[in-house]
Amino acid sequence: MEILKKAKSPKVKKAALYKIGEFDGVRVIEALGQVLKSETDPELRKAAVYALGKPRAIRRCPLLVDIIKNDQSLTVRKAAVSALGEIGTDKAQKALLDVLQER
Repeated sequence: MEILKKAKSPKVKKAALYKIGEFDGVRVIEALGQVLKSETDPELRKAAVYALGKPRAIRRCPLLVDIIKNDQSLTVRKAAVSALGEIGTDKAQKALLDVLQER
C-alpha cells in the first residue's frame, strides 16, 4: 500500500492497484476506497475500480455502488458497473439492478 503513496509514475500506481485488488480483506477495500476519494486522475480511479471487481468479493459491492451513484467521471462509473458484474454473486446482481432502476 505504501507504493501508492510514494510512486510518481501513473503506470506504477496502476500496476500496484491491480496487484492490491488480487488480495482480499477490509484493508484492501479501505486502501482502494481511499484512492478513489483522493485521486484526481480518472484513469487511476478507473484502475482502482477494476481492482475492486474480483469474483465473489461481495464486501466490495457497497463501495462500487457508491462509485456508480456519485463519481464525477462517466468512465469511472462505467468501470464500476463492469466491476460489479465481475463479482458475479446474487448480491452483486441485485445491487446492480437496484442502481440501474434508480436512474
